[in-house]
Amino acid sequence: MAALNDLTNDLFYVTDTGNNRVVLCRVPNNDANDIMWVWNRMISDVNARDFNGAAACFSVVSADNYLTGYLYLDGDAITDVNQIGSLTPVFIRDDRAQYYFEQTDAGHLLLFPVDFTKENGQWKIMQF
Repeated sequence: MAALNDLTNDLFYVTDTGNNRVVLCRVPNNDANDIMWVWNRMISDVNARDFNGAAACFSVVSADNYLTGYLYLDGDAITDVNQIGSLTPVFIRDDRAQYYFEQTDAGHLLLFPVDFTKENGQWKIMQF
C-alpha cells in the first residue's frame, strides 16, 4: 500500500498481486466533513433562500455576520452567489483550508479566496 499526495481526496493505492493489478482507492468521506459538501450546501441554501441553513455552514465566528448579510440579498445578488462556480484548493491542513474561485470582470481575471476551518470535526466556511 502506498499513499498518494492529493489535496482534495484521501487516496491510496492497493496492490492486488493475485489479479496483477494496482487499484486506486478513495477513503469515503462523511458528507458533513467534506469541504465541497459544506460549500455546495451553503450555495444551495442561499438559492433556496434558506439563510439560516446557509449561515449554519459558516464558523461560529462568522455565521452571524453572513446571516445578516444574506438577509439583505436581492434576487440579483442571489444569482451572483449561485454563479460562483467551482473552487480550486490552495492548501488543506489539519484544521484549516483555503480554496479560491475565479471571476472575470471587464476582461480581468479576479481570484477570490475562501477560507475554511474545522469545528468539532466538521469543515465550516470562515469567509469568502
